Amino acid sequence: MNVQVKVCFERENLNKTASYIRQHKLDDLDCEYRPFIEDYLIMEIRVLIKEEMKKLGKKNYKYFENLCHFPIQGIACTYFIGEEPNDSKGEFYIDISDNSTPKNIVACLYTYLI
Repeated sequence: MNVQVKVCFERENLNKTASYIRQHKLDDLDCEYRPFIEDYLIMEIRVLIKEEMKKLGKKNYKYFENLCHFPIQGIACTYFIGEEPNDSKGEFYIDISDNSTPKNIVACLYTYLI
């Protein structure tokens, strides 16, 4: 059974990551994306998920176990299956083939030193 599942970001996490990028990683972004860092991160994560799911043919919740993406150098994104954050920002939907009760997926951004 295919269901639409929401992938969302916790607002404070997304805002803090964008602030970090503005202070320390702005040179890693093309000029056109610099004013819209939050939107750029959401777009990159959406593209990474959808392209990889299509390529691997995985369309269930197991795909998100131990998954980590790197939308730009110095930023990592992991995923948690569960409840939507109280204060979410930047959501998109993906198709999941799963017979279990639909759950949200929370994308969590982290910075790391290179």
